[in-house]
Amino acid sequence: MSGLAGAGPCTARALEELGIPVIALGIEAEPSFACLIMKKSPPTLIFMYPSSFLLFTNKLREINPNFSKEFKIKAIFSTGEPLTINMRHYFETEWKSKCFDMTGGVDIANFTGGECEKHNGFHLFTDKFLFEIYNHETKETHLEGEGELVITVFGNKAMPLIRYLPKDQVKISYEKCRCGLSTPRMWFTRKIIDNRKQI
Repeated sequence: MSGLAGAGPCTARALEELGIPVIALGIEAEPSFACLIMKKSPPTLIFMYPSSFLLFTNKLREINPNFSKEFKIKAIFSTGEPLTINMRHYFETEWKSKCFDMTGGVDIANFTGGECEKHNGFHLFTDKFLFEIYNHETKETHLEGEGELVITVFGNKAMPLIRYLPKDQVKISYEKCRCGLSTPRMWFTRKIIDNRKQI
């Protein structure tokens, strides 16, 4: 089945909104059972928290050191937590597949951006969100530069978010990526710890 994904329950909901069929694995998935499911309906994409996927991969190695030969994973997507360089290398080595980081938020209940093969910033999904940079001193917002991230969510009728502050310090650039995409890219610089609000 082309485009079938293995993912946890939170990620699964976002993927199903995109029309991608999902095998629900989740953090609590027992590796040997999950392996049987994956053999019967082989996924081509994996979406996982890196910490839980690390445990999942280690347990699969214990069951079968050559487990990656049984699957043809095209890409692994890391969500929900920071992906370290060592984790990326380990996943790519063990699964014989490329690993990409994605960004999003529980508050927004969706992905807001993802890496390309150049791994240089998150390409932002501007069809669903408006991303701005907020300057606390001037009280102004701009489409690019460095400062506090501001997000407006399109299409969320149940809980509209207009100029929402997720409390992330970021840099946004519209400079064309070496991969050829011209969508804006974002890099995280630091977190702010005060209460979240809208402006």
